[in-house]
This record gives sequence, structure tokens and C-alpha cells, in this order.
Amino acid sequence: MVDRLTVFLDLATLVSESHCGFWLADWCAFATGEDPALRYRGTSYPTDDVLGIVSTIALDAGLERVVVPVRGDVGVIEISGETFCAIYAGRRWMLLAERGLTGILDRFVTVRRAWRVCLRP
Repeated sequence: MVDRLTVFLDLATLVSESHCGFWLADWCAFATGEDPALRYRGTSYPTDDVLGIVSTIALDAGLERVVVPVRGDVGVIEISGETFCAIYAGRRWMLLAERGLTGILDRFVTVRRAWRVCLRP
């Protein structure tokens, strides 16, 4: 049986929002049925503060901040000094790159912050 995260990641090429934080919100909506970024969509926001934007949306949505992420959790990560929004897939962080979806082994990543995404039954 294919799980929700696998299905969502297969749909990654259909992303229409330009900010990676909205991709995380899309995953939350797909997984839980509730869009944590609904009130932010279509508004202007500073694109230079990824951690701030995602933290605000996560706080507003009531997502629990976690230190040890599990499969399906979301986070703001750093790779070689660059910041990305990503979904934890178990040993890999999945993120949207210029050439599409890519996975980075967790040992090459610094997790700036992560939040629990509780899947609906």
C-alpha cells in the first residue's frame, strides 16, 4: 500500500506556489485536511526570511515543534549555508530544487526547526 507522503511527493511537480513554505503547507493540507497557510495565500510576504515565515505559519496552525523529526514532519533546514523548506521522509529530507524534487540524507543537513504533522486517520 502506498502511503500519503509517497503520493504527495509524486505530485511535487504540480506545485504552483513560488515559496517553498507553501509547499510545506500543501503537504500539511494533504495530510491533515487543514491548510495552515490559508490566510497567507495570495498575500505579500518577505521572501528573505524563510524561517520566520514558516515559523509563523506553524505557530498559527498549532503545529508542535519537535527536536527529533519523524517521517512526514516538516522543517526548515540548512545545507552548505543555504536555507530550504523540506519534508522529512525518514533518513532523507525532501525538498524542491531547481530540477525538481530531491532528497538529501539527514546527516548532511542542519535542522533549523522542525514541526510535527499529524496525519488524519
